[in-house]
Amino acid sequence: MHAYPRLAAKLFRSPLLLDAGVRWSFETALLARMGAAVAQSSALEGKAPDSRTADIYGTFQNVAIIRIDGVIDKRLAALEAECFGGVDLEVIDEALQQAEHDRAVTHVVLDIHSPGGGVTGTPETAARIARLAQTKEVHAFVNCQACSAATGSPHRLM
Repeated sequence: MHAYPRLAAKLFRSPLLLDAGVRWSFETALLARMGAAVAQSSALEGKAPDSRTADIYGTFQNVAIIRIDGVIDKRLAALEAECFGGVDLEVIDEALQQAEHDRAVTHVVLDIHSPGGGVTGTPETAARIARLAQTKEVHAFVNCQACSAATGSPHRLM
């Protein structure tokens, strides 16, 4: 059994401004790691790639909409996404591929609200977006913020 005294103190002794579901997920995961017999939240279980893509991908007529909401990172754990919000670059790549192969889709809108994220994988995803823009009309809609990794650096997308 591992002890996580700092995390436990932060969770149980400090006031936190967390959504109740997020707090429950964090608390459940922490107690489980400490060896306590606690049922895991279904949100912490790994989702199949198709269902993860369905969380961010939608269509309206001939427009594919890809929601990029929260921290962007490669191999983002379900716990991280549940607690802090975010999207895995693999899921974004899957959504881009789905839009690319859907013949009914002629336009793609990236609905972005992100403080940024990890560097690893970001240039490759930006290159995928640039390649997609050669065959379909791609627009980025900044829905509040698009910082750091959300800008597609080092490539200019738009």
